[in-house]
Parts: sequence; structure tokens; C-alpha cells
Amino acid sequence: MDFKSVDIYRNSSILEQILKKEIFVESKVQQQYLAIHSQLNIGDIILVTGSKKPSKWLVNAQKLYYKKAQSSHVMIHIGDGVIIHATTVKGVHFSPLLEELNDCETTWRVLRNKSLADIDENNLLRSSLKFFNQKYNIKFLEVPEEGADINNTESSFCSELASKFFESLDIRIADHLERKVFPCDFDQFFDSISSNSDWIDVTEIYKEIITLPCQDEYLISCKAAIAHMSLMLMKRQYLAPWREFSYSFIADFAKQTGNQQLSKLSDEMRDKLKNRELDMWFDKDKNFGQQEPPSEKELSDSLSKFMGLYDVAGESLNEIFDLAKKKK
Repeated sequence: MDFKSVDIYRNSSILEQILKKEIFVESKVQQQYLAIHSQLNIGDIILVTGSKKPSKWLVNAQKLYYKKAQSSHVMIHIGDGVIIHATTVKGVHFSPLLEELNDCETTWRVLRNKSLADIDENNLLRSSLKFFNQKYNIKFLEVPEEGADINNTESSFCSELASKFFESLDIRIADHLERKVFPCDFDQFFDSISSNSDWIDVTEIYKEIITLPCQDEYLISCKAAIAHMSLMLMKRQYLAPWREFSYSFIADFAKQTGNQQLSKLSDEMRDKLKNRELDMWFDKDKNFGQQEPPSEKELSDSLSKFMGLYDVAGESLNEIFDLAKKKK
């Protein structure tokens, strides 16, 4: 099963999992989750301050750029109470919003960019998923090269990820900066909110999340859906070099033998890959036959990572089972 569109995310909807599995017996509770999640938009930016010392140090360091800096981390809401963010340990990954809010200072805030209201929800979702599984960018202080293509980078830090999300939608949020976007820049956007600004404060809407009942049950379903999405995307990523290698072989063979039928098939496969609904940062397979094919090392590494998905799935299941045991 390949992740060819946003349908897998839709089929993994947290609320659908909750309702289908009937984890919540009372329909009243189901309706509470539905009502609140319907007010949470894809692309909402959550600004948080971690509870540990490194977070405090990061906030203080940013005061060189903005004196009122208070956020150490930035997250993007992608729907149904799930966020995507970049951390040093896991890189760019999905997490339950509720879990993240319970693990930070209570001074968190949420921004919504008005421009997103004019963009189709599926396009927003595609852009929010685009950079999944990038490494964490430890060189975030480096100034990007002029004209650098964000789609060719292989790493992101938290606020850089948010900036890439907007840039992929042709929304420039910080043209005036000669550096990458930091969490303090979003703090400044928040502190400058007015009737004329591009941002609105939606913090109060999100505060209702932490008051919802049956949170343990919700987290179990949430983590199950996140595991499903993550595995499907990683499968696509790790098989990409093999797709490129196989299709490159067909394209080269068609060229060498002059086989028009194979050549036509090769062109059709390339067009199909280029027209996938979901365009990911690692998608190089769509250019097969037009660039050097993957090396033996790249193929070996990708195969090892693909086989490692069994362990990833096992770890996810163990985490879900542990939550279920605690509930009992």
C-alpha cells in the first residue's frame, strides 16, 4: 500500500478511529471531541516553552533578536488534534497535541494565519506532511544560501519547519529576515496582532482540548493513527530509491534497444510519479532516467531502513499497549 494521496491521512482520522472502535461509550463525549476538533485548523501554529533548562536557555538566547521572546518550540497542527514538529531526537514527526501541551509550560499560545482560509484544506494538509521524517537541523543558525530550494533540504528545526510550510504555500511570512525564522519571530507575530495583521490569536479555542474527558482513551486512538500514518510515509520514503533504480533500468534498456513500447511505458511511469497528490521532500524517484540512479550504498541503506520498519511498528504497538494497561 503506497502513500499516494492524502486519503491515508483521512482514513487514519483520529476521530474516525475513536468512533469506529467505540472507545467512547457516551455519544455526548464523542460530540465534544468532534465539536472542538472542528474548530482547530490545519496550519495553526502552536508556540510553547519547554519545562526543562535547555528550553529556558534557548528563550534567553533569542532575546538578542526579540526582547519579548518566550517560546522555545514551534509546532504545526495538521488536523484532529495531531501536530507535526521537529525535535532533536526524532527529527520531523507527528505527535498528539494533547500530550505535547501537557509536557510544557502553561503559557503556550496559538497563532492562525488569515491567508490559510483561502486555501483548500487538502492542499494545506499536503504541505503540512511534505517534510515528514526530515532530520533535525542542528545548524539552524547558518544563513541559507540565496535562492536555495527548500524542497532540496534534508533537515529542519522547529520554526524552520513552520516557515517551510508557509513557503510551500507561497506565503512569505518573514521576507525581511536575513536569517532563518526562529521561535521568537512567531512570538513577535503574536505580540503584534491587530486588525490589520496577518495573524489572529486562537489560543482560547485550543485551551478546551485539555479540559476534555476520556483523554487516555483518546491518546490510545491518536497514537494508533499516528503510527499508521508514519509507517506509510516511511515505507514510501525507503522504497523510493528502489523504484528509481527499477524504473531507471527500464528507461535505459528502452533507450539502448530502441524499444518504443518500453520507452512509452517509462514516460507514463514518470508522469504518474510526478503527478502524485502528495509531493514529499524525498521524492527523487520521479526524475528516474534523467539523473544518476541510486548507488549500491543508497539502495542498501534504504533496504535496511525499510526492514527496520518492523521494529518501528513494534515499538509503536508496545507504547499503545502500555497506555492501555495504565488505563486498566
